[in-house]
Amino acid sequence: MSTPPTFGWIGPEGQWRPCFSNGHATEAGRICDELLHLEYPYFGETELENRGWIKISAPCSTFWSDYPWMVQYHGKSSPSKQALERLYTFVVYFEKLGKTEDANVLHQHYERLSGR
Repeated sequence: MSTPPTFGWIGPEGQWRPCFSNGHATEAGRICDELLHLEYPYFGETELENRGWIKISAPCSTFWSDYPWMVQYHGKSSPSKQALERLYTFVVYFEKLGKTEDANVLHQHYERLSGR
């Protein structure tokens, strides 16, 4: 994996679109423009979430608080098999790095989304 899975989007076909920690909206706009061909994706994040994309945010600290791993999915049906497989590759990635806590948290999100 060339880009560590920290912040970004997993698409329904399992594609990974990384972004900076505060760049989900910007990347969502790019995805809507490039892949979905929407002219004015002002609500790109909502558009992606409604179309089965999974939003990934790694733990981070801000001036106000600490945030844990966030794996957000708001699709009308369960995430696709390809999207879940990509999410699981992140579990394996962190296991190989010896980052057990990150792997465990992501695995919990994987199980929640896959209905296991």
